[in-house]
Amino acid sequence: MSHGIQIIYEDSNIMIINKPIKMLSHREDRNQLPNVLSELKHPQYHVITRLDTNTTGLLLLAKTSESASQLSKWMRAGTIHKTYLALAVGYFSNPEDTVEAYLLKDSENSIVRLSHTPLEGADKIVTKYKVLQEKNQLSLVEIELITGKTHQIRSHFALLKKPLLGDPLYGNKKMNQLHHQTVQCLISYKLSFDTFENSSSLDYLFGKEFVLKKIPFIDIIEKK
Repeated sequence: MSHGIQIIYEDSNIMIINKPIKMLSHREDRNQLPNVLSELKHPQYHVITRLDTNTTGLLLLAKTSESASQLSKWMRAGTIHKTYLALAVGYFSNPEDTVEAYLLKDSENSIVRLSHTPLEGADKIVTKYKVLQEKNQLSLVEIELITGKTHQIRSHFALLKKPLLGDPLYGNKKMNQLHHQTVQCLISYKLSFDTFENSSSLDYLFGKEFVLKKIPFIDIIEKK
């Protein structure tokens, strides 16, 4: 373990870790925070499933160029599934839904802008969610990204007027202060592999599922 990194699974081809908050998935010249590859002391590894700096959870790494190429194909084909848990502010009228929006990246201000209708230069995003629990004006939500764009979950739930608790960019400041949360309550807690049509040396991953049992913010919604 390095700098809070927990190794969940490892073999000769891949590594799956639990990335802590305040850690970059990739090295960034303008950001001096620690990054996964440097902390693991394996700069030659490839990050396959990226997470925001302050989003924790399962991160998939390829240890070789060959495995990176195969995993990238699976990602593009939708064979690798990432499932998230989040605490959202408020209650949902639909307990389960697949929602769409249009996302425009504002790189200069390090944020994204969303609209329910198409925008010039914007990408269409699709987010699937299911409410698992409601309490204390909070909703515990399971989320699957049909598309995967920068800040997609955080910005999409803000557009739905159900921002993630603790989110400093898109969140509800009053609720964040009430619950003493300064980073988004969001975790990539499940990683699973479907069968891919072309066989490869990574076929042993087909049908495998990795799940984090400890959810760091679960006690917030369970308080009386």
